[in-house]
Amino acid sequence: MMPILKCFNKTKQQGNVLILIALMLPVLLSFVALAIDIGRIYVVKNELQNAADAAALRGAAVLPKPDAAFPTANYAHPNWVYAQAQAQSAVGLNQAANRNLSDALVEVGYWNVHQTPEGVQAISITPTLFDKPAVRVTIRLATGHNGGALNLFFAPIFGESFQEVSATSLALIAAPAQVSPGALFPTAMASCLFTYYWDAAAGKPKIDPATGKPYVFKIGSAYHYPPCASGEWTTFGVDANNVGAIRDLIQNGNPGPLSIGQNVWVQTGSKTALYADVIFPKDVLVAVVANVDTHSFQPIVAFAPFHITNSVGGASKYVEGYFIDDYKGSLTDIGDGSGVDYGAYTPPILAQ
Repeated sequence: MMPILKCFNKTKQQGNVLILIALMLPVLLSFVALAIDIGRIYVVKNELQNAADAAALRGAAVLPKPDAAFPTANYAHPNWVYAQAQAQSAVGLNQAANRNLSDALVEVGYWNVHQTPEGVQAISITPTLFDKPAVRVTIRLATGHNGGALNLFFAPIFGESFQEVSATSLALIAAPAQVSPGALFPTAMASCLFTYYWDAAAGKPKIDPATGKPYVFKIGSAYHYPPCASGEWTTFGVDANNVGAIRDLIQNGNPGPLSIGQNVWVQTGSKTALYADVIFPKDVLVAVVANVDTHSFQPIVAFAPFHITNSVGGASKYVEGYFIDDYKGSLTDIGDGSGVDYGAYTPPILAQ
């Protein structure tokens, strides 16, 4: 038989455990309740972030697009009002906390990729090379915004019935400083061409008064045309001086990524047979180099879109066409932010 004292001690210990559990249970339940509310806040914040991202991307996508109110808009002269309206409209297509979102703070302006200065700069500034057109969207669940602050389930026990939740997103577009494989037509074009045929202030091709349209000009080999009317076939990062290699590049584009500052190989010879392989009319993106010196590596200084209208071999040996703007390069990227505006711009990019 168990001794009476030992039985009494065991009963007392069990009683102490029950008392301890009773004391700790409210604390444990409080932590569980808080965890549920904190998890809900996290979910709602993620919903707001997705909505802000979508709205910022929508606004940035139309920054270079003209409309009836601003028919001359382009990358150099963004359509701020249209972008702001499109971003605001996109907010209403989303939900958070089972509420239809209805309002947001939509800011437009220039975003410096190095954040010097910080924040969104006014649309009235003269942008530098590293200032990019941008749209920033902030969406809040707060008093007076989107149905008010988020109601909490268990936090009212501790005196907190509501929690403000917000999310911010910034999207921008940029002149490309980097391209992905397949982006480029295998021609290296002389940068001095832009002196004659590109209006840097307007961010558009210069207009031929005789036609009211962009100047049409011929790009030929340096062996047959002066330096500022010349372009040469390029095999990009390798010296492969043969027709077959370039023919493959005409069909498939650059085999690897390229950035401003990287070298491309400028071919020798006119390679008359290749002009028959050029498809036209067609918009293409080309590498721009400072000097079209044949049989040498030359650094890329920019990427530019060009509309090909004709390609002629034989004795003439030229590609004919004109510069274009409003070229959204699906295989382009902001890179280091040093892209020069020659008419191409990246898809909208989330930067914040």
